Amino acid sequence: MTTPKKPLVIGVTGGIGSGKSSVARLLAECSGIVVDADQIAHEALRQPELLGRVVAQFGTTVIGPDGAIDRKRLGKIVFSTPEKRVALEAIVLPWIRGRIHQELSAARARTDCRIVVLDAPLLIEGGWTDHVDVMIHVDSSFSSRLARVQDRGWDESELKRRELLQLPLTDKQAMADHVINNSGGFESLRSQVQAIVKELGLEPLANHPHG
Repeated sequence: MTTPKKPLVIGVTGGIGSGKSSVARLLAECSGIVVDADQIAHEALRQPELLGRVVAQFGTTVIGPDGAIDRKRLGKIVFSTPEKRVALEAIVLPWIRGRIHQELSAARARTDCRIVVLDAPLLIEGGWTDHVDVMIHVDSSFSSRLARVQDRGWDESELKRRELLQLPLTDKQAMADHVINNSGGFESLRSQVQAIVKELGLEPLANHPHG
């Protein structure tokens, strides 16, 4: 009897607003699933025990009208100084790491998918490179990334400030197995992902229009 192949684990990295999640979704079209670290981080702040510790550390001003953590308010506080960011990470990172490990382990055990995509903004900084088989860096011009993050209410100074807290983009790109340029349109992005999928010997992307 043939032993089913384990899915290939692909890590997606890149700058803030580079389009990592779009690449992750395209890759997952090849009978794949996405482990979304951002979504897991959102879940972390909804855990009662972590929420209580965050409020104790940063005050009740981080609580929104619905009783949940207001991520924008919290972000303004924790990205104001390295010390405050470290304090938040000490509270939430152990839970986030545990969940990502659970998700990756469950995904690796599946026989109905070819790819597991780890979409983690701090893939390298968080020490996840040893957990992926292939790493893709998504490159994009500063102007393109700024246009995307303006939807989050960020301006140029905010984007630059947050990027300074991450590994330089040149270092991220140097560590990647493949680089995708996402300064063009969706079809350009799709064709580049398709080329990588083909190179990896995986099935073609589903041929359906964007959206």
